[in-house]
Amino acid sequence: MTAAVALATLGAAAPFAAASPPTPQQAQPAPRPKPIKAKIVNAQSSGNNTELIVAVDAGHPVQTGWRGQLVDASGQPVAGGAFTVHTVRKRQVVGTVVGLSPQAVIKTTAVLSPP
Repeated sequence: MTAAVALATLGAAAPFAAASPPTPQQAQPAPRPKPIKAKIVNAQSSGNNTELIVAVDAGHPVQTGWRGQLVDASGQPVAGGAFTVHTVRKRQVVGTVVGLSPQAVIKTTAVLSPP
């Protein structure tokens, strides 16, 4: 009888039993970026659409697909002021609203939020 068989027969664990591998720590999801309040620096119309350019700091987290909402001086949402960011640059992002004039848009502020 071999030593391993003898140990198994006696109810002892085999001397070289494989240990369970440690479970890896699960990565925590990145925190959701906070909304960014930013200034409208330019607005131009094309038919019923108004393209707006929003100034942001370099290194901003804004990406294509973020949502924007125009707000007035008291922080209230402007009717028809919702948009999606379609172009991202180093210090600017661009979106388009429908049915607002460039003159109305330039008087507002944009609040940018992740989708």
